[in-house]
Amino acid sequence: MSETWTYAGVARRGDHLKFRVSNREGYDTLLQKEGDTDIIWGKLPRPMTVKEAAEYQLGQPAFHVAEVRKTLADVIARRGDRLKLAREQRGFSIKEAADALGLDKGTVWGHEVENRMPQDGLAGYAQLYRVSERWIREGGSGGPDDDSHEPAAEAPTPAKVPGKTVAELLALARQQLAAEHGLDDELVEIDVRIKFKKR
Repeated sequence: MSETWTYAGVARRGDHLKFRVSNREGYDTLLQKEGDTDIIWGKLPRPMTVKEAAEYQLGQPAFHVAEVRKTLADVIARRGDRLKLAREQRGFSIKEAADALGLDKGTVWGHEVENRMPQDGLAGYAQLYRVSERWIREGGSGGPDDDSHEPAAEAPTPAKVPGKTVAELLALARQQLAAEHGLDDELVEIDVRIKFKKR
């Protein structure tokens, strides 16, 4: 079950606004401070997830400032939209991201455009794009422009996966293709032709 929060607000961090949630008591219904990191906070009517909190605050008049609304809209955006944003901000084309993750272009496209959940979860994307898995799932902090997120090591390409033989990688590819097309593994065949060129 997703963690829930009782307060939500938008705070400035450097040149960027960030959506923040808290369970700390003591926030006013509306708190604006000059010269502080807190721009605007609001108590939620009930405990809410990050996305629910952003959707609720977006409907409150006090949050109807253009840059605040954009920040809230970014949190509400679909997971696929955040994957695309992170990829573009890290400078990857769809093909480059697919190659680095050992996927085909259509699979990466499907995760972004059709909002499909990757079969093996979000860890590979999080490592490659240097964002948190939670940000990909829910938004909030840990995105590509969040300097507080600790950069993760880049995901290895399939050729560098330790302890995996070519046969094991092909078996994994067969399983993934089967899952993506709703088939049993036995119904998927992968034909590989290897030719060594003479020097």
